[in-house]
Amino acid sequence: GILGTAQEFKKHFEIPILKGRDADASTADRQKGEEKLKELISVVNRCLIRRTSDILSKYLPVKIEQVVCCKLTPLQMELYRRFLKQAKPVEELTRGKMS
Repeated sequence: GILGTAQEFKKHFEIPILKGRDADASTADRQKGEEKLKELISVVNRCLIRRTSDILSKYLPVKIEQVVCCKLTPLQMELYRRFLKQAKPVEELTRGKMS
């Protein structure tokens, strides 16, 4: 493919990019990593077709959303009850208590 074999991709893109992102990377390694990342993005962007919702809306049917309410099965009800027992009260979450 356009990105080469897995081994070629690793050698040409992955290793230089990861090496450039390492905390101990030299300035040269960081610069080379950025260059390889830009090159990779450029290659990948040539293969992507971006379609915005404005363009697609001309070809797609109108979106219809429906909410259907139904009773939970006994199993679903039990699972929901167990979930609620484990859930943190909203007040605790809004006060920032995460434990």
